[in-house]
Amino acid sequence: LTVDPKSKVACETVTKDNMVMVAGEITTEAKLDYDQIVRGVVKQIGFDSYVDDLSSVDSKGLCDKTCEVLVRINKQSPDIAGGVHVGKEDLDVGAGDQG
Repeated sequence: LTVDPKSKVACETVTKDNMVMVAGEITTEAKLDYDQIVRGVVKQIGFDSYVDDLSSVDSKGLCDKTCEVLVRINKQSPDIAGGVHVGKEDLDVGAGDQG
């Protein structure tokens, strides 16, 4: 948002067994390296060891250096954009399902 304050983001994250998947829709002018961002956040929150052995006491289940990063990000569909923000006032945006 620092680079492109008008970015539109609907993104989810899933982790399992040394894998991180980010998926959703992001429309932005910013050039993003999702792999680098994911690994940086994984490291920042303290996940730095994975041993493929359920009895391991050393494994945190996720490692920033070795995890598989899957990225399934597309731009926001025009149908969603039309229903959420296109042609609306700044204070009248959103899908209506935000809590």
